[in-house]
Amino acid sequence: MNLLGIDIGGTNTKVILLSSGGEVIRRGEISTIASGGPAELATRLSALVSDWPESGGAGISVAGLMNLDRAVVQAPNLREFVGADLAGAFDRFGVLALENDVNCAIYGEWKVGAGRGTRHLAMLSLGTGVGGGLVIDGELYRGAGGIGAELGHMTLDPDGPECPCGLRGHVESWLGARGFVDAGRKYGSERPDSPLAAAIRQGEEPDARLLARLAGEGCAAAREAIADRGRWLGIACANLVAVLQPELILVAGGSARCGELLLGPALAEYERRCMDAVRGTVDLGLAGLGVESAAIGAALLARANLDADRTRTR
Repeated sequence: MNLLGIDIGGTNTKVILLSSGGEVIRRGEISTIASGGPAELATRLSALVSDWPESGGAGISVAGLMNLDRAVVQAPNLREFVGADLAGAFDRFGVLALENDVNCAIYGEWKVGAGRGTRHLAMLSLGTGVGGGLVIDGELYRGAGGIGAELGHMTLDPDGPECPCGLRGHVESWLGARGFVDAGRKYGSERPDSPLAAAIRQGEEPDARLLARLAGEGCAAAREAIADRGRWLGIACANLVAVLQPELILVAGGSARCGELLLGPALAEYERRCMDAVRGTVDLGLAGLGVESAAIGAALLARANLDADRTRTR
């Protein structure tokens, strides 16, 4: 049976059709236009998939914090979705799963991506903010109230930079999009003759995309900026290892495009800060499903819920 995976982001909404064999057979994307609310988005999505093969239901991924009742309780980029009846708004698709976007992403990676075969998996998704996800002993972890695994809001330094949430020194303070821009400006100013400094003078924002491109072209300042963020990533990973000791920590999101230039310093810092007993026991790697990970994970969650319902009714 085909199933839809719908990933609602603050800017764009992605939708995929997953076959019974796990293959993405159709894909599409539209602007979210959050101000229109969930019902208006559902109407536009319905038009987008109107000529697609039939589906047996849908899983929906949402860029917001969700409680155990599957209601969005906080979503800075989807304010109109907070407290809304999402299951009702998207009822025409046959909603089988409603989940936070990073939970969907880690579920997809765990089932068919880079985390396949593990039972203890962690994910840090480095995008506009920093999302987190956990699979513990073969189960997606949501916490007592549904808002567990917000790994981007672990405190690394109580006197550190302000996080977009309003508090200080969180993982997101350094590893969210703004953190990469801050690092780019710092190292660009320290190397005024570098291609990075030239790009900034020309009005380009030194985000992760620009840093990755310039670093690939040999810009030392860009490489230093990425390595600086990598060290903070390593500190975050060391904390995860001390508390959870997963088998694998995956790095996802747009800033993961920095690749080994980010992971190398992160791994070195993480190993330096780990206790001897756990050093080297946890791998650090890149997620494998790319920008469709949350949509794929949402469809797979829908399939898991459908299978569970069938088992209960036998």
